[in-house]
Amino acid sequence: MESKVILITGASSGFGNLTAKTLAMDGHKVYATMKDSEGKNADSAKKLSDIDNIKVLDLDVTDENSVNETVKKIIEAESKIDVVVNNAGIIGAGMTEAFTIEQAKQIFDVNTFGPMRVNRAVLPQMRKQKSGLIIQISSSSGRVVMPFIGAYTASKFAIEAIAQTYSMELQPLGIESVIIEPGDYPTEVINKVLLPDDKGVLSDYGELAKAPEQMFESIGEMFKGPDAPKPQLIADAVKKLVDMEAGKRPLRTVVDAMLGQIVKELNKASDKSQDEMMKAFGSN
Repeated sequence: MESKVILITGASSGFGNLTAKTLAMDGHKVYATMKDSEGKNADSAKKLSDIDNIKVLDLDVTDENSVNETVKKIIEAESKIDVVVNNAGIIGAGMTEAFTIEQAKQIFDVNTFGPMRVNRAVLPQMRKQKSGLIIQISSSSGRVVMPFIGAYTASKFAIEAIAQTYSMELQPLGIESVIIEPGDYPTEVINKVLLPDDKGVLSDYGELAKAPEQMFESIGEMFKGPDAPKPQLIADAVKKLVDMEAGKRPLRTVVDAMLGQIVKELNKASDKSQDEMMKAFGSN
């Protein structure tokens, strides 16, 4: 198997961290990127750096200069980038009205514009290579709507649309854009949830304002059981896509034990409608 050069965002913990380790063990050259690798994430960065085939670089997906400089370093060192895993993300949970516009912008800046910045930085090299794979870690919440995570869901719906559009536009150039849709998993991101700032709005909701906390407590209890979903499944799904023959990869991969079948059926119906629309416009 040919060793690939792989860039992963948000590798300090969770899916990104597991994916970096999994792909490095498979013999790939992994650039595990994260914010503040010499500060709050220094311990994670050190542990990853001690693993063969992993190099840690600082990258903030909300900072275009940071993204461009990090991608430039990788290309200068390797002369190519084969795979990008857009994994960095942020969750906001609470009554949607109580999130300020600035908070909503913060969520979109990481979850939607972040991957777009990374893709814009790597695509010139991939076009030059006439090859490449972009994997977007999305969410089941990028296809179905749940209460209390409105801005997060909207940001995931948006990046799903962007990733699918990339798939159509880049395929003729030998570049693939694919999506992984995880369900709920017990990763560190659950402890970094962005809560709404507008306390005045929250007070107007009365007892209903406690509903998001109760929902997350219920999810937390589910994660404590012996049948809790394993985050490694996402890393394994990434590995499977990386290992697949170019041109054979599915647009969407669902990894969700709870809502998976619902999302798969929705994807199937969406694909059928999408194909019919493209044919109506004279394209397959």
